[in-house]
Amino acid sequence: MTEYDPRRSLDDIRRYGDSTRDAYVRHAFATPYALVTAVMLFIVYAAVDLPSPWRMIVVALGLAVGVGAVAVGQARAPVRRRPSGAEIVFCVIWGVALVVVYGAARILAYAFGLPVPGIVAAGVLAVASGVAVVATRPLYRAMLRNESRHG
Repeated sequence: MTEYDPRRSLDDIRRYGDSTRDAYVRHAFATPYALVTAVMLFIVYAAVDLPSPWRMIVVALGLAVGVGAVAVGQARAPVRRRPSGAEIVFCVIWGVALVVVYGAARILAYAFGLPVPGIVAAGVLAVASGVAVVATRPLYRAMLRNESRHG
């Protein structure tokens, strides 16, 4: 064993860790999952304007789409890892921001007197979720790399 073997091993560990994190982000932010998320958000939030028995049926359908997407995504994940506290906080902030976008869009739809403000706001939410996926992918990747260097 030479003095360079431990250094080479540590470099390999870092390189494999970086490729693992890149695969994790690539899979989590993949376009098919972003589209299914947007459709699920649209279905669930558009149901607000439906009458009572149909509202629950449509919300259940939307949530079933979401649960199915999560199950398929987890089954096809090339990398499995436990999310850190910072990742959980990031996702919670992301979700709260989308709810705020929905609320603002719904208020604006009411202000303009649109007949189905929930559907309009749900459409805005679906588009905003797609934009958020594209916009936050580099931030998420940077956060994971920063955690690996400091954690």
